[in-house]
Amino acid sequence: MSNMAQTIGACGVVASLVLLTWQAKKLGKQIEISNLQSRYQALHNANERYDHALGLIFAYPELRPYFYERRPCPEGDPNRPRALIVAEIIADSIDHAMRVASQFPDETHKSGWKNNAFTMAKQPIFIEVLTECAGYFPDLLATLPERATLAEKHSSRPD
Repeated sequence: MSNMAQTIGACGVVASLVLLTWQAKKLGKQIEISNLQSRYQALHNANERYDHALGLIFAYPELRPYFYERRPCPEGDPNRPRALIVAEIIADSIDHAMRVASQFPDETHKSGWKNNAFTMAKQPIFIEVLTECAGYFPDLLATLPERATLAEKHSSRPD
């Protein structure tokens, strides 16, 4: 009788281990899905910020050349205040997206935010915002090859 009880007990332990393994596998998959959902939600927030900036460019088409044609925006330009704000919104959205991408890496689904960073980094108004506010956009600056120059310019300026 004790052999039979031991055999039944051993079968129960094996069945429990199989069930536990299956549950752990399912839990891992659930965590993976939850992390992906969090990533997409956070990237959605960055998209909304970026879309807001594009909406401002749409509402004020005179801003477009500053963001897509490398037109400088000198001190006396009447579009300068609005262009600077749009550049800050874009920088903030890209910085946020870069932070999310580093926290929740996803090699399968590329988001394209690095391309946005490289494209915007060619625009004088954007470079000006990054230079003036380098400390505000650490994840964006880490993405750009010229980040050391921008950080040096920012840190060498008198406060």
